[in-house]
Amino acid sequence: MIVSFRTGLFRIISIVLCLLAGSESSLLAAISDHVLQIDISQEKRYENALDENDIEYTFSLDLETDANVNLVEFLTPAGNTFTIPDIEDNWDGDIQGGTWTRHAYDADDDVWEWEYYQWGIDRQFLDDFGDGWYAITVHYQDGSQEQTNVWFGVTGTSDRIPQPTQRPIMMIPASYGSPTSPVTISWQQCTDPNANKIFVSLENWDTWEQLDNDLALSDTSWDLLTLSDGFWKAEVCFDNTGGLLINNDGIQYDILKAVSGIYWFAVGKPWAAHEVWGGNTAYTSADTLLNIDETDYVKLGESEGGTETFMGNHMYYVIGIRQRHLKFDAFQGSDNSYYGGDFTTGNVHNPGNIEGVPDNRYALAGLWQTPDTFRSYIRLTNPGTWTGLTVITGLPSLTGDFCGANFGPADGYVDVWDLMQFSDHWHIRTGEGSWDATFDLAGPNFGDADGYIDVWDLMLFADHWHEGEKP
Repeated sequence: MIVSFRTGLFRIISIVLCLLAGSESSLLAAISDHVLQIDISQEKRYENALDENDIEYTFSLDLETDANVNLVEFLTPAGNTFTIPDIEDNWDGDIQGGTWTRHAYDADDDVWEWEYYQWGIDRQFLDDFGDGWYAITVHYQDGSQEQTNVWFGVTGTSDRIPQPTQRPIMMIPASYGSPTSPVTISWQQCTDPNANKIFVSLENWDTWEQLDNDLALSDTSWDLLTLSDGFWKAEVCFDNTGGLLINNDGIQYDILKAVSGIYWFAVGKPWAAHEVWGGNTAYTSADTLLNIDETDYVKLGESEGGTETFMGNHMYYVIGIRQRHLKFDAFQGSDNSYYGGDFTTGNVHNPGNIEGVPDNRYALAGLWQTPDTFRSYIRLTNPGTWTGLTVITGLPSLTGDFCGANFGPADGYVDVWDLMQFSDHWHIRTGEGSWDATFDLAGPNFGDADGYIDVWDLMLFADHWHEGEKP
């Protein structure tokens, strides 16, 4: 019996050792060998330089792991559990908010990235997360799981992390401007007592080139950057961060609360709020239409956001929208008819408002940023008689045509009503209560808009006096 028992025991041990030798079981290593980095943040984001009330709130939790992990869950201090599935790109949302998760391999750092991101225009959703202990559970390929904890609060205390609130305002370059490289990025000085660092990031939306820099609170510029041609997104953040920390399991983590401002500009070409493309292939995939520039379609032109006409005889027209919250009223064909046929849209609110004649009821495009060439698209089918189309938006196509009679909609003529509307914004600076970038027509020596309504704007306005057709 003893020999039989020992033989059976040795056989069991041999089987277990063979199994362990044939796989990288999580049982052979600490959780810190599988989970390499954890980042948790909450942020207040000013998404649109032209609208100080366009604010979003965000929560994100990111991990870097090895290949053994196949699912991530986390329990928040508020008692809610969220999951990051093994899906490369998964999102769901609307104009009020949304959720995005991602699991993908980063070949540069040889790590697997797990990302959870939620946003909303009402900060109340942040109560589902909260300050305190986050319990993060990683599930392994072999069916086992482990948990690690991260303190989202002031290190060494039971205190919450104070939220910075001062809006970061970028002074140079102008929003939607076209500076020449090298470019200096400058912003109003941070005086927020809850911030302890400034972080600035830049991303070329054409080439995906990225630059970022950690700066001192006293800094107000990042000077003389050599930037490649393309459409650039700049983000200026006032952070309250605990720095790089180590939890009880030996895992690096970073926690922060921040307030940020998002700005866009173009280098080496004019800013294009939207572009119009024409072609004869009936593309229906959202991924394709958001990247219509990568297809066989022909670019018919671009606009800074105002009403423009584009010529070209094609079976389909695709309007690719780059600028956030751009308003579209109607589409008029070369035969003077207004579009009322079938259309498809992506990332557009109230798309039905584009049908029929102009009526100042707008479809709102560019609601949120996607990792594509354009934020939104509108695809129209040529009724059969069009050799071009006019895209009618909520911005004036004629410089200085801010409004019509009695401050009604722009009427295609620059007159005293426009001058009175302009005068209401005289000597207003970016960030002040009644700021409206529509009236910031130029900077010194008629350069790019500079965030201040002054005599340079007035002189450019005067150059267009009585232009257009009087109604």
